[in-house]
Amino acid sequence: MNGSFRRRCVGKIQVFLHTSECRGIILCADGAGRGKMLACIFPGEIKKQLFCAPMARGEVKMKKIGLLLMLALMVGTVSAVWDTFVIRENSTSGAPDILARNDVQAGAVEFGIFASNQKAGWGTDAADGYTIGDLDAISIDRLDDYTRFTVGSGPYVAPYFNIWITNGSGKFVVAANEPSNPEWAGTSEWDMTWDILKTKTVKFYEATDKSWLPSAGVGLKFQDIAGFTIQAPTAAQIASGWAGLGTGAPRELGTNLAYGFTWVFGDTLANYVSGDDGFIVANPTVVPEPATLAMLGLGALLLRK
Repeated sequence: MNGSFRRRCVGKIQVFLHTSECRGIILCADGAGRGKMLACIFPGEIKKQLFCAPMARGEVKMKKIGLLLMLALMVGTVSAVWDTFVIRENSTSGAPDILARNDVQAGAVEFGIFASNQKAGWGTDAADGYTIGDLDAISIDRLDDYTRFTVGSGPYVAPYFNIWITNGSGKFVVAANEPSNPEWAGTSEWDMTWDILKTKTVKFYEATDKSWLPSAGVGLKFQDIAGFTIQAPTAAQIASGWAGLGTGAPRELGTNLAYGFTWVFGDTLANYVSGDDGFIVANPTVVPEPATLAMLGLGALLLRK
């Protein structure tokens, strides 16, 4: 059960979140470096390095109250890791600007898109392993004055999102929204629930073969792909490539590191150019609905024992 972990302390209990294939909560006694898998939640969320190997059954005994305290902490305070990255540069203007803007709001980031082809992302793998239909809430706060742009234009409604989905057999495609479509009203493109998202048009990119999608990907709503799994291809898979995969795919330029969910800034054309100020945003969120339910279910099981 090798992987990467971040440690949290609840009394003398060390809590680890797993990020490799096993993915879940790991419990260790007093940081001894040994743990036991209890439940799988928040896939692929943490990137800090700390090794924790399995412990023998019964090696650590914990009271129900300690476990319930841990569950309450995890449900209430664990948040996804989001990484900013350049997707594509402009051949003349270079890479888009990605700047910390704590002067505007703590944790805010400015994405400066000054030319066509410039493209940047703010991504997370917190939703990897869940399905499209599991997405309970998606949001991001737009802090710059978007009213300086024409109503309904790209920079007025930016950013848009890209979600990698797979058939589980080596096929990948990017599912995306187009917030400049008239079906999006107001700023709901920045703050949506599944009830909003499921009725919206979904578009597919970065793959020529869409035969494995319903109706080959034509004329679909997000609810039509609710059962498909969110999963980014590996860097090696992207490097190998496939028909239809382009330079604008949501992955980091140079490393090919990709995330299941990405807020995207910029595009091939100049339809998402921000100028200066850039797009200033904060608090990106994607919430897979089953996570909290799984935690509460585990708590209920503990209370019965």
